[in-house]
Amino acid sequence: MKILFLIFVSIVFISGCGKNDDTKQENQSNQDTVVLEKDEMFGYSLVNELLETEDELLENYLITQIYPLASNSKKVTMERLSGTIYYLNIYNEKDTSEIWIRKFYDPQNEEVFFEKYDKPVN
Repeated sequence: MKILFLIFVSIVFISGCGKNDDTKQENQSNQDTVVLEKDEMFGYSLVNELLETEDELLENYLITQIYPLASNSKKVTMERLSGTIYYLNIYNEKDTSEIWIRKFYDPQNEEVFFEKYDKPVN
């Protein structure tokens, strides 16, 4: 009788532990979900999906400076041509805009910043 009782308690204990783990994992996955605004999705997609890199400064620049120019376009492409030069094509219904972005470091202010150009940069 003691053996049956111990087996029953063990089964209840084991099955109860598994449920807690599932609930914890479900709660964690719900907390990991982040909803991005359109401009944030624009910056994130270009940097992380197209360039396959992570650069928060570039993402922020794209959100603040480039998204207003590209928000009504049909599609946008972005390429990294070198460590500091990026090339964007913004396709609209009637025309295509080319934007060149160059990344700089300012040692006096110890900051990284970007500048955009309408012509190729050397």
